[in-house]
Amino acid sequence: MNIPVELNTYDKKEIFKECIRDSKLTVHNFGMYKKYFFKGQKILIVMLYSYGMNEGEDKRLSYENLLRSLDGYECFKSSIEYTGIQAEVVINYKDAIERLTRQSIKKNCCDYYACIIISGEPYPELPNPNDDPYLLGQFIRVIEQFWKNGGSLGLFADNAPFNYQINIIIEKLFPDSKFRVAGNHLGRKKIYGDKSGQLLQKATFNQQMQMIDKYSRSNISHSLIYIYEGKTISYFVEKPEDDDLLYYGKNEELKMITDSNLLFPFIPFSKDSDGGFNSALYCSNDDKGDIIIDCSYTKLFFEMEKEGTPRYIQNLVSWLAAPEKHFYKDNCKDGNSFRPKSINLNIDWNDKWTGFKERPIYINFPENMKTLFVLDCTDNAYGQIKNIYFSNLRFVNK
Repeated sequence: MNIPVELNTYDKKEIFKECIRDSKLTVHNFGMYKKYFFKGQKILIVMLYSYGMNEGEDKRLSYENLLRSLDGYECFKSSIEYTGIQAEVVINYKDAIERLTRQSIKKNCCDYYACIIISGEPYPELPNPNDDPYLLGQFIRVIEQFWKNGGSLGLFADNAPFNYQINIIIEKLFPDSKFRVAGNHLGRKKIYGDKSGQLLQKATFNQQMQMIDKYSRSNISHSLIYIYEGKTISYFVEKPEDDDLLYYGKNEELKMITDSNLLFPFIPFSKDSDGGFNSALYCSNDDKGDIIIDCSYTKLFFEMEKEGTPRYIQNLVSWLAAPEKHFYKDNCKDGNSFRPKSINLNIDWNDKWTGFKERPIYINFPENMKTLFVLDCTDNAYGQIKNIYFSNLRFVNK
């Protein structure tokens, strides 16, 4: 349905007929709303990790791959063109802060209706080594105010330790929450729709329509039969006493959440093929924005050719715009009307985030091992002395 209305003033038979009609249309020519319904809206993507930050990382994991396809398949930008929403990408905290705090063409409003954050590791590092990673604390302040002013958030993590900023944001926005994002599940499978929304089975996603107050919300599952879960996946766990477990803990050291009540105030959207909840929704009914937490962002880069991924992304950015809510509460008649209030914060550019961890050194890799140099011009180098050198070398390797 293109324009949301109150259920008690709409003919339910017509709703049913329209839903049947919608289900017969292909994903290529029909979205959750009419074409270009959100034209004029902008979404900011803050990408805090990319290839080059770790040796051997796939080159497709780059901000360029969000805006143009590097392998001939769809990309994030092309998948949302139907909506009319424009996507912009930044790869550091400074640029993100400046863009979110600048004034919109609409007076006293923010320039973006939503912000997607692609998480990195718990180290003071950014894709460009010349950028300042210690502005994380100021960035979190801006994100908190953006959300309270009505801006929606897409929080994307991946297998640990690529979940740091997301956990920091969850802690800040929901200090009483009992869950965090951690672990490492191997995905590569399809998950299928569950109309009950209870997700009692593995590899399922929520197809149940959400009722909020007197209006219903369109579902991210619109026109989706199945979704590719992603190659590498983190999932929701009970908050541990030692937060190092969130980034370095093995699956068996973590308490995977199986009771959806522990995700409150979020509603689980999907359960991966290993049985862990790996995405969840926060449907706001006040002045705050909506939130989705997704625990496998590799699909945004590596799995765009998988059936269901472009549609999922298109639905996600549409859902974050929450047109039903803004129609009902703010009298917005189209998808372009609403903007979050502008952010009014004094940014302390000299404030340094102190919560980073030290990157561990794994001596299993040759480049991290110590080197023993031996210079010996005597004949003993090939006698007993040789054994002493080899013994020392074995000791160093231990």
